[in-house]
Amino acid sequence: MMKIFTCLLMVLVVFGLNGQNIVPNASFETSRKKPRFMSSAGKDFDSAIHYWCVPNEASTDLISPRFDSKNLTDIPPHTGENMMGIVVNGDYWAEYGKVKLLEPLKKGTEYYVEYWISMPTYYSKNEPVPTNLNDHFGLYFSKSIYHYDKRILTAKPQVGATANDVARPVKWTKMTGRFVADEEATHLYLGQFLDETDPGKIAKGYFFIDDVFVEAFTNSAVNYAPSRYYTIKGSTASINIDNIYFETDKYELLTSSYEELDNLVKILTKNPTLKIEIQGHTDDVGSAAHNKELSFNRAKTVYDYLNNSGIETERLDFQGYGITKAIASNDSETGRQKNRRVDFVVEADPELEDSREMMAPEYIYKLSNKISPEKKARQSFIGRYVNKWNCDGRSDEKPKTVELNQLKNSRPVDAREHIIELTKNEKALFFNEYPDHPQNRAFVSTMLDDFFAAGFTYFFLEDVVASDKELNNRAYPVINSGYYVKDPVYGDLIRQAMQKGFEIVSYEPTKAQVEKAMSIIKRTAKFSDPALLRQTAKDWARAMNINRIYKKNPTAKIVVLTSRGNIKEVNSNGFKTMASWFQTFTKIDPLTIDQRTFTEKCKSDEDPLYGIRTVKEPTIFFYKNNAFVKQEENTITESTGKFVDLQIYFPRSSFRNDRPTWLEMDGYRLHQEVNPDKYGMSTPCMIMAFKKDEDMTFAVPMDAIEVGNTGTRISLLLPIGSYTLLLNDGKQAKQVDWIVE
Repeated sequence: MMKIFTCLLMVLVVFGLNGQNIVPNASFETSRKKPRFMSSAGKDFDSAIHYWCVPNEASTDLISPRFDSKNLTDIPPHTGENMMGIVVNGDYWAEYGKVKLLEPLKKGTEYYVEYWISMPTYYSKNEPVPTNLNDHFGLYFSKSIYHYDKRILTAKPQVGATANDVARPVKWTKMTGRFVADEEATHLYLGQFLDETDPGKIAKGYFFIDDVFVEAFTNSAVNYAPSRYYTIKGSTASINIDNIYFETDKYELLTSSYEELDNLVKILTKNPTLKIEIQGHTDDVGSAAHNKELSFNRAKTVYDYLNNSGIETERLDFQGYGITKAIASNDSETGRQKNRRVDFVVEADPELEDSREMMAPEYIYKLSNKISPEKKARQSFIGRYVNKWNCDGRSDEKPKTVELNQLKNSRPVDAREHIIELTKNEKALFFNEYPDHPQNRAFVSTMLDDFFAAGFTYFFLEDVVASDKELNNRAYPVINSGYYVKDPVYGDLIRQAMQKGFEIVSYEPTKAQVEKAMSIIKRTAKFSDPALLRQTAKDWARAMNINRIYKKNPTAKIVVLTSRGNIKEVNSNGFKTMASWFQTFTKIDPLTIDQRTFTEKCKSDEDPLYGIRTVKEPTIFFYKNNAFVKQEENTITESTGKFVDLQIYFPRSSFRNDRPTWLEMDGYRLHQEVNPDKYGMSTPCMIMAFKKDEDMTFAVPMDAIEVGNTGTRISLLLPIGSYTLLLNDGKQAKQVDWIVE
């Protein structure tokens, strides 16, 4: 009897790569039933699964969690719960999957394809072994076809495997390819096809198939050219500035040099923490001593020009090297001209590993195996948070019984709603944070609109360097705006604050301000410990820097974010924190909010009370109508004053596409899965997303992730907008235009 063949077309919501996967039910998750046994006919598969069908009389299988066949050992699917199983017995019997595409292929359009393949450990009394595939095993696109037997289909897949591709028991292998459609095909067929010129070229065995993906190329990758602003030689970075001219045997600058030096001023202004050594060099004409002095004077002339153009002296150094560092032969005029030069070598920041990291994001946001495991903040810069840290041990500290009972018996209140309600009557909000794990920053980001609506217009940040004077005009942070600002979450917090109308202000003091504070503190302090004196002097200077806003604008309302414990409102024998000094200077009692104590860390670093309560959202607990605040033991005796006003209890991270859900920020950021294979990149691969209207040579990326070779889905999280993605696998780098809608 003729088989009636139909495929049911339904609406499918695809959560996957940016762009449209035109394969419905790509992971075989949408089914009418979940079979327990292998199919005995193609109609069994058709009746179990939505969208997919069998193009011949063979009995393709839907492998489900209920599967319990003695003839086959199933394995965990690549993703989800279901997968497809096909048998290839030879040219007389082969099974396939067939599906009608959500839209026909467009002739002349290039498509990217991928699927995952594996094998069982036992099938039909045999133990399968790794099996080499071939160029007729893969995906074939055509019109709707059906054969009324079990024989192998004769066709040449547009995307076939190679003889080096191997399907292995248990292990999932990703298969990828790309092709240009030569017809408006409506259906996809997956399996082993017959090569009439070589009939014996058949991969026999039982194969599991999962996660089939087909997407039209909407954007293509182009090779990434590092910035023309710098040159990297080994671990040393130099700024590219040419055409610095002097009169022969003199050190006065020619006016033709001014344009180039003005470009250098712009680069140094955009990179506020960049420090350089100006190196003068000469050819070998004249004595070594004369050339040494000449090169020194030429470097000094450039130093003076930059300093007179507004670049601080502490960011500049100069040296003359004479003839000792020639870059060309002095046997010709051309070579001697190359040797008469001025170089601008970047000095490394102590926080960073080498000077390259001062110049470009691709050196900051690098593969995790290039980052020291103990540098947790650096790991978080590339989206590797607590779940991916190397955490050893567990704290043996026990919670105090009284605090344990208070927390257990406290009433939970939504932290965001409570803080927003309090801001109506506050003039100063002081938050601290745990800098290695940016969940606290993400939480503060979600309240910016409410803070601004309540009249707060100044945002004081600890880590933003005061030398970044162009930050508020530029409207985005650069990698030299501050160490922790390199964290994409921190960088976007700054962007959002400026977009909403906040003025970003650094409160960090200069060395001179700290020394002045030291001389003042020593007059009244009743302790002599040098470390405590310097700490309270720093906090005095920080508070004084904040106080300057109130001298300029007495009605100002401010938000302060710090990573330290200097929001504690304590006062003991002359020792005060920043918050306490702030209150002394301004007569304003700030609302102090601790985010550090009850937040996710390595187990050995977590507070013993963290984990006592389970929360789904940031929470404040109330005990007998007063906010629960853990009482810390002070190192200074006879301390008076409050610890803090509020403590937020953060939930442990939950994950979607290997990213913490708190990073979604209530829908502000959307998942964007980027596949390095699609662009010819190997894995692991670092992917950074830069806003289209920002200079990606210097800007802090909106997000950065490492895509590994495990097959685990991981996505960028980006707000709606236009971006440039930078992909770097350590061997090559490419950039891709990307739109989030």
